[in-house]
Amino acid sequence: MKTKLLIAAFALAAAQQTMAADSSSPWSVVAGAKAHTLSKGPLDLDINSLEFGAAYRFNDNLSVEGRLGLGVTEQMVTESVEFTQIEFGINRSAAVLAKAEYPTGNIGSVYAVAGVDQTVYNAKLLNTPFKGADHFSEVGLAYGVGYAFNLNSKTALTVEYIKKPTADFGSDLGFSASAIGVGFSFKL
Repeated sequence: MKTKLLIAAFALAAAQQTMAADSSSPWSVVAGAKAHTLSKGPLDLDINSLEFGAAYRFNDNLSVEGRLGLGVTEQMVTESVEFTQIEFGINRSAAVLAKAEYPTGNIGSVYAVAGVDQTVYNAKLLNTPFKGADHFSEVGLAYGVGYAFNLNSKTALTVEYIKKPTADFGSDLGFSASAIGVGFSFKL
């Protein structure tokens, strides 16, 4: 956990250094936090992650982003019959997303993203004779919408919703997965 937070702090510090650059490059750095929800029936799992990445802008309306994420929280669920506790979390994630933007004046721009997302989830059995952990990788289409609020000519505050691939945890559980995030974009 401390290592993940140290990596996050270092990446944010490095990204803030890019704000001082004067060149107008098509590259930008993105960083943020996401609250993920995995839902199936009455069960909702809420876990968080930090994301970092880079974006390349082809023109004012189209760019491509690569994002890497690290899980920072986990949620414990107790199975009601045998009182088995299972702890769920995100190990890591990676995504390549195409992004289409529509500027709304000097205030910012509304955008849509779509692409491929891979999320590796952790599931740990606790307080049972069969203690153990396993990783489950889910790969599929991710899509969503967001808004980028321009803070200045090089920095934007982003808010977005992303629908992620279904999380099955190695079986047919079929958890619906989505994420709400807040982040920053720094043009290099």
